Amino acid sequence: MTDPSREHLKKMYRHRFDDDDRLRIGTFWDLFFQEFLKGYVPRDGTVLDLAAGSCDFINRASAARRIAVDLNPDLERFADEGVETYACRSDDLAPIGSETVDLVFTSNFFEHLSSPEELVETLTQCHRILRTGGTILVLMPNLRAVGAKYYDYLDHKLPVTDRSLVEALGLVGFRPTLVIPRLLPYGVNPAGRIQTDSQPTTLGRFMASPAVHKMMLKTYFRVKPAWRVFGGQMLVAAVKD
Repeated sequence: MTDPSREHLKKMYRHRFDDDDRLRIGTFWDLFFQEFLKGYVPRDGTVLDLAAGSCDFINRASAARRIAVDLNPDLERFADEGVETYACRSDDLAPIGSETVDLVFTSNFFEHLSSPEELVETLTQCHRILRTGGTILVLMPNLRAVGAKYYDYLDHKLPVTDRSLVEALGLVGFRPTLVIPRLLPYGVNPAGRIQTDSQPTTLGRFMASPAVHKMMLKTYFRVKPAWRVFGGQMLVAAVKD
């Protein structure tokens, strides 16, 4: 029997992302990975992408062991060769051994959780699987930055700010080392079509060509004052001591 919840996820993902979206998102992730994320990836270690979705992060991570976790039925199709895939809940990472992971990365996921308790249990699981000195890296919308737009996506349930995320991380034993309250833009494109959370949609009007798209992304990433104006998503890193 088909799991209706998994079929719902598949329908929602395919509605949001067409082929042109995937090309633009790929350009975004190439640049974002180089500018912000690459330095967190241990080449000789283990990296886990929590709620990996289309595997945009984990496929770019050069690590000895790469793990993707998601309930997306298309996960195996998106994962590159050599990436281990697990269909399990974030608050029950039983297939992953304790203290076996060096970096947990998650993008635009915690806002989809159903309660603060589920978030704390998810972070507890992340703390369990991370080695001492390991890092959790979180990219997600910041309710303090975007206000009511936070709920422009049907599946956004849990309100989270940079401050409440730091509090939750501390509750389970993490020590925050980086908090950027406003980094990536957030929203709906001018045509009204919902785009992926991880795409800087405010820049969508400049995406007339791949070259212009790439140039605008590079400029945005390197001009920090622009983050304070357009940024709606936060980037938070924390270490397990």
